[in-house]
Amino acid sequence: MELSELLSIENADLLKYKFPKTGMLIWPFIRYNILSTILEKQNNYETPHSSKRNLRFINLILYLKNTYNYRPFRIKKKFPILFLTTAFGCTFKIDGKYFNRVNDYFVMQYPQSSLVLESSKRGEYILPRIIPNFASYDYLNIRAAVKARIRVLLGNRAPAIMNSFINEISKAFGRYLSLKDLEKIKEMLVILDFKIYYLRKYYQKLIDKIDPNVIFIHSASYGGLIACLIKTAKENGIKVGEFQHGLIDIQHEAYNFSNEICNSPDFLEYLPDYLLTYGDKLINAIQNPSKIIVIGNPHLAAMIEKYKATRLCSSNNRLTVLIVSQGTYSNVFVDLAYRLADKFDKNTNKNYKIIFRLHSGEIPFENRYSILYNKANIEISKEGDIYELINTADIIVACYSTTIFEALSFSKPLFILDNERSRMSIPSDIGIWFHDADELYQLIRQWQIEKKHKKSSTQYIFERNWQANYEKFIENEVGLKLVPNKY
Repeated sequence: MELSELLSIENADLLKYKFPKTGMLIWPFIRYNILSTILEKQNNYETPHSSKRNLRFINLILYLKNTYNYRPFRIKKKFPILFLTTAFGCTFKIDGKYFNRVNDYFVMQYPQSSLVLESSKRGEYILPRIIPNFASYDYLNIRAAVKARIRVLLGNRAPAIMNSFINEISKAFGRYLSLKDLEKIKEMLVILDFKIYYLRKYYQKLIDKIDPNVIFIHSASYGGLIACLIKTAKENGIKVGEFQHGLIDIQHEAYNFSNEICNSPDFLEYLPDYLLTYGDKLINAIQNPSKIIVIGNPHLAAMIEKYKATRLCSSNNRLTVLIVSQGTYSNVFVDLAYRLADKFDKNTNKNYKIIFRLHSGEIPFENRYSILYNKANIEISKEGDIYELINTADIIVACYSTTIFEALSFSKPLFILDNERSRMSIPSDIGIWFHDADELYQLIRQWQIEKKHKKSSTQYIFERNWQANYEKFIENEVGLKLVPNKY
């Protein structure tokens, strides 16, 4: 199923319904959940992300201690720039301290003017952090969730407006959603009504205390609870931006909206003002009302510079294949890696290594990939910086990951899994396309003999002058005149 089919159904009638306690529109908070559920079912996707937390008692105590110690309301200073980030981006260290590859480059441009509120990585804060001003975002969520749950347990029923909204959802998307799905949405709305009520108060208190001019929010376009912060920020005259952190294409439900929704002033109050992208050729044809400004990909630029002396070198005569898994196709990629290893084992001298790189969201689903532990020449990669893997690999195998575009900068051969999803997301002039493990093996063997790979168009290039672009954005769009830190 293509996303456009759902967007043809998404209409302004969905914006008639508001949460009773705050008057906020319901649709921005539930939209991504509904659309992703439908796409997952219709396209037989596997669940791409897990929010499961398996914390031991001692880890739980440490988590709660850190959450309290880094509570944002302890901050006494005002910050013109506020970042909401996730610890999943903390993939490497500098001078023994963790660095968030998505946001910290921007934070460190104006380190004393920037405050970072970071959500934990499944109940773990990745510490110590290199940034000077750090606080816990989980603190706000926990307080609001506990109070909301108490109110629900006291016997609060779903207001009539929510029943009407469920009927509207059923009318629009009922052919794709079961009665169980609709009941789950209804239960979610009851809790959300209270949770948003409390979060709104905490967000306003935080804004009053910190007084930011701009807030950069990770995954702001996804909506959900973060829509409450966006709405509250805009009511206070604060600009809201989102830095690109992955693939954005016409099939991504978080970044594409129907024309009726795009043209709704009310809905725009729940979306970021700016979508700050890697490059002008990397998000073609999306339907998105946010102002798109090219900033660049600072981490890619830094890693290209770091590895420029070694990135064209071979891997000591041993073939290294990097397979970049995708949560929606976990079992497909596991089967591909396993069968490819079988092919190499039977037909070569086993002088190879397959690095199976998991997406961070699929790591908890160990039952999906545990069979790969039985293969001596397969190494499962769960963390660390993927650019190091790209640099050491001879070839990269992927489907519709941003890694495909990033690998172009490392001049590495790309092998693209050919399916409906990749054809919608990846231009046909990139890489060598294959359908299964047998074909992939033959193509790799052919590449080993010829040592040639398809030259891709140079248009899929990430903007590298990110520092100047960010400084220009801060001055021209936000209206701040700050002295950047040249590091």
